[in-house]
Amino acid sequence: MYRPVDDPGLERELRRLLARARPPAGFRARVMRRIRDEGEDRAPRKFGLWWLQLALLRRGALALAVCACCVLLLAVLAIPDPSDHRASEDRAATVAERELAEVLQLAGSQWVRAQNVAFGPDEEISDD
Repeated sequence: MYRPVDDPGLERELRRLLARARPPAGFRARVMRRIRDEGEDRAPRKFGLWWLQLALLRRGALALAVCACCVLLLAVLAIPDPSDHRASEDRAATVAERELAEVLQLAGSQWVRAQNVAFGPDEEISDD
């Protein structure tokens, strides 16, 4: 309902509604008891294991999930795969075999050249 601003009844009604009233007897004690009782119901439970406390709290559950993902990622990336190690050893062995074959061919050709220089190309060399 709309009343004009200059209505004297409106001012009296506002003064009555906004007047400071004294609370009834025992009001403060009832409020404090109710606050204490509700606080006890909402109090978090105490657990002996700190990680369990983290898991049961909302923010703690998120933190625990992030930590678990980090540990899992670290385990996947840090632990070498044995098959990768064997493959790299096989590659290294293959390269070493090729290099050894080249060295032996070079040594053999140098040996033949040295024999030809020392004894001549037509002479037969005995193994005495």
